[in-house]
Formats: sequence, structure tokens, C-alpha cells
Amino acid sequence: MEGENRMARLHRMQERLQAGEDAASAEKRRGEGRLSARERVLQLLDEQSFIETDCYVSSDEEAGLGEGVITGSGTIGGRLVHVAAQDASYLSGAMGIRQAKKIARAMDAALTMGTPFISLMDSAGIRLGEGVEALDAYGMLLQKRASLSGVVPQISVIMGPCAGGMSFFPAMGDIVVQVESAGARLASAGTQVLAAAGGASQDKVGGADMNATKTGLATITAKSDPQALQKVREILAYLPDNNLDGALYIANEDNLNRMIPELDALCEGVSYTDVREVIAAVVDMNAFVELSERYAPSVLTALARLGGHVVGIVATQKNAGKLDGEACNKAARFIRLLDCFHIPVVTLVDCEGFVVDAGQEE
Repeated sequence: MEGENRMARLHRMQERLQAGEDAASAEKRRGEGRLSARERVLQLLDEQSFIETDCYVSSDEEAGLGEGVITGSGTIGGRLVHVAAQDASYLSGAMGIRQAKKIARAMDAALTMGTPFISLMDSAGIRLGEGVEALDAYGMLLQKRASLSGVVPQISVIMGPCAGGMSFFPAMGDIVVQVESAGARLASAGTQVLAAAGGASQDKVGGADMNATKTGLATITAKSDPQALQKVREILAYLPDNNLDGALYIANEDNLNRMIPELDALCEGVSYTDVREVIAAVVDMNAFVELSERYAPSVLTALARLGGHVVGIVATQKNAGKLDGEACNKAARFIRLLDCFHIPVVTLVDCEGFVVDAGQEE
């Protein structure tokens, strides 16, 4: 009898897991042009490669399964990755101790196996009812974040709210992709908290525009969920699995000994309007991925390939002005990422020097 009860309970759990979010939530989300947490994971990973972990974890068996986050592993371009996707259909993805433990186990697996860790952020905040345990959840994840730092690539995608203590989580990673939607916000204080404190603009604070131009946290912005997930796949192609492996080599048809007329023209005094023209002429197949494009535009940072090997490009943008503190911080952070994963740096310099004024001195 006890065995039958357990089987019936497992069957009910499987039915709820397959059903996912309710119809009303799904309709509202699709009306906003957003994917569900499971759809995001499946679209990010190679087809039929996802293996879910801890799917039956729940603090309330009748309310839902998974504790507001989907975790597991899969492949991107045939390479193993670990992923955690917060599920806003259950308690608005609010963070609690069980959710944190699920994410922490996925991060431990990424560290043990030496694979990139990708987090899809979409949470209304902390579960206040759990009290100090919920605060401990934040501390646990930030400690795990530090443990993985410089060992495996950590990519975060802001696809919904990410405020308060959890905002430090993506900021401590390597790459942040943020969706350009009203609901996708990354800020240390939510808009309601800021409004109560001093009337902050609720349509701008923490959005993709602010983090791409002012804070520099948004490495890349995307128009939609699918585009953001595609950006992750593109970036990952330039990063190694971990700090002991080299980045993926991809052979191409570009001749290493080819002539580059654009560089000859520069030697002869011909000017250029955008350093991207020079970069495209030098790198393989004229292809590169620019990071932090809208932040500190006097310096350009990008990932590219030379002779099939991944390199990082740091280039000054002549027409964007002299170097200031933000530009130097942008370059320094990018070079630290390259240093962690043993990626060579190519520097292109055409700059009049540093900005000289009292503000920069301070």
C-alpha cells in the first residue's frame, strides 16, 4: 500500500511538472512577447540535449515543483554547459533557500566538470517569509559565484527583474546579456524602492539602456528573449570551457599571408572614420563580436579570430574623444576576462591621450 501511494504521488508530480505554468500565466507572458523558463532553456541549448536536475524539489507539493528555477545541463554547439533559469510562473521566481541550493548544485557541477555556467535571471526578489534563510541564500550564491570566477565562464541573461541582493550575482560574472524590455531590470534597488526614496524614474532605472550606457554592466543588449539566447550562443563560441582549456579553434578560408590594402592606406596617410573598419580588415572573415558597445565608446572591446584562434581586441576610437576613467575601466575589465582564460590581446592605438579636467582627476 505504501509503495502504491508513493507511485501515485510520483505520477501526480510528473503530471504537474509536464503541465508547467497555468494557461492564464502563459497567455499573459506570450502577450508580452516573453518565453517561459523551460522554453528559454530549450531554445538556448542544442535540441534534445537538456538533462534536468532537482526537478521534484518543492517546499509546497501542491503549489508547484522546482522551487521557481529550472536547473540542469545540456550542450551548445556540442559543448557541455550547465544552466539555471529562474521560473517566474512560480511565486514570481522569488528566491528562497531551496531555489538557491538548486542553483548552487548546478554551479558546483559546472566547477567540477569544468563547463561554462549560464544563468537566466527572472525573479521578483526574496521570499520574505523565509526570513534569515532567504538572506543566507543570497550569501551562498555569491560565494559560489566567487568560487567559479576565473575558472569557468559565467554568463548571465537578464530576462526579467533582477534587483536587490541578487543584482550582485550577474555583476560578479563575466558576460551580461540584457533584454530590452520594460520588465527586464538589473538594479541594486527596485524601481518602487527608488521611487519611495526620492521619486526615481520608473521607466529607466535598471533597464537595458541604463546598464548599456551608464553602468556598463550590460555587455550586450537584445531586442527579445530569442535574440538574447542567440547572443549567448555566439559569445560562447569565443570562450573556452574553463581556464585549463584553450578557446575553440575554427579553421577558415582567410589566407594568413593575405594583403590588407586598408592598412597600406593608413600608412600613406589615408584617414578612417571608424576603427571597426580596421578591425574587420584584420580579423578572420571580417567577423567579430563587440562587447559593451554603448559604454565608454572611446575604447572598443571585441572578441574575434586570427588564423582560426580566438583573440581579444582592444582599440581606441579616434573620433570618440580621449580616454577617460570609464574607458580605462572598460578596457581593464575586458583584459581581466582575457587573462583568466588565456586569450591573447591585440591592441590597436590611435589616441591623443587622456581627458584632462578636474572631474577625471578626482
